This record gives sequence, structure tokens and C-alpha cells, in this order.
Amino acid sequence: MHVMRGPRLRSAVIAIALIVCGCTPNTGGPRAGDAVLRAGLSFDYHGLASAGFIDQAVTIRNTGLVAVVPTLAFVAVDASGQPLEGVSVSTAYGSDRGLVVVPPGGAIDVLAFHGTTAARVANVTVRIVGVASVDFPAVESLVQVQAFDTDGRPVTSYDRFASVTDPNPVRVTVRVVALTYDRPPAGVAQQVTSVLDVAGPVAVPASGSAKVTLPAAIAAKTGGAGSIKAYFTPA
Repeated sequence: MHVMRGPRLRSAVIAIALIVCGCTPNTGGPRAGDAVLRAGLSFDYHGLASAGFIDQAVTIRNTGLVAVVPTLAFVAVDASGQPLEGVSVSTAYGSDRGLVVVPPGGAIDVLAFHGTTAARVANVTVRIVGVASVDFPAVESLVQVQAFDTDGRPVTSYDRFASVTDPNPVRVTVRVVALTYDRPPAGVAQQVTSVLDVAGPVAVPASGSAKVTLPAAIAAKTGGAGSIKAYFTPA
């Protein structure tokens, strides 16, 4: 999962309302068994996560037997479940743009809320705009990302390079992004304030690593808190 800096208070798991539409998949046109693929998806939203995990994350669960690429639409709602007018939702990884592979088991994305009443967000509803099966190997673990400097020494902040390691015995394809977060007071969810694409799609060999060069804009960052993340994506 996605590691944050320092301890966080834990929130209850909030079930997301699932709204299924009769839309076609986002890529490649309609697929056979599309309704079955939709039925295998469910969602959980965590506003304030437990220590060591990122806030405002949505878990996309896939109980099916094949990997899928969904395109999702998120709507922010208040504590009574009513949509918040004027509040928009963006994603760090692009599950709203068909960029995230969800293998059997699941994946995550990270949400950010924008608007004058964003502080009132208590939950989100999810509409499945489209979903398609994808040729992606069976995996049991997420990829791991380590930043390092020009001398090859591991570092904990942005620097010149990053290594993406695949612990699975199969080749995978990932995208790499750099996230910057705000610094809220205790008890308030930390939010992603900027997302910078680093690389992708990047093929990572089975039980191996791939090196990516970080853009100068990342290496020069000095303010805020940040991290480099990688997630499964279509080739």
C-alpha cells in the first residue's frame, strides 16, 4: 500500500454506493461478459486512514477471475449522502481515465476534492462508466518504489532516480507518478495537492527492477511532503 509520513488517526471504513450504468467499456468497444466483469467490482473509501497508509484512498475490489481496466466517475457526498454541489473529484492514478489495472483481488486509487465545500466531504459514490478485461498476469504483490541519488544510494526524498521492483515472478507494466501532499492539522485528512507523471507504461521484469529518471521538476522540489508511487497499468 501507500506509505505516508508519520502516524495518522484511523477512520472507519465507509462503504461506497455503487451505481452501475449501461455504458460500453472505455477502450476497444463492448466486450463479451461485460456485465459479469462489472458485477465483480466493489469499492471502499477511507477518508482518514490508519497509520502508515494514505488518506482519501479508494479500494477497488475485484472478485472476478480476470484483470480489468475500469473507468470510474466519482461524486463527493456529505454526511447525509447528498451530492455536494461545486465539489469536483480528481484521482492520482487515473481510475477515472482508464489507466489503472485492477487484478483479481483489487487495487487502489487516491482521491482529491476541490471546491469551497470540500471540507464537508464524508463519502463518495462511484459510477462505472466502462470496464474491459485486459491481458495482465496474475500477481500477489504490489510493486515497490525506492528513490536513490546519483551515486546509487537510497534516499527518502525526491532525487534523480527511482527503482521500481516487481516481487512477482511475472513481468508487469506500471506507471510511476510523484505525489505532493498538504500538511493538515491532526485529525484532518491529508490530501494530494499535485500529481506529476514520471514514467509509463514501464515494463518491469519478473522478480526484477526497472530504473526511471525523475524529471528535474521533481528533483528540485523542496516544499511540502511527497512520495513516488507506481501502479499497474495497461501496456
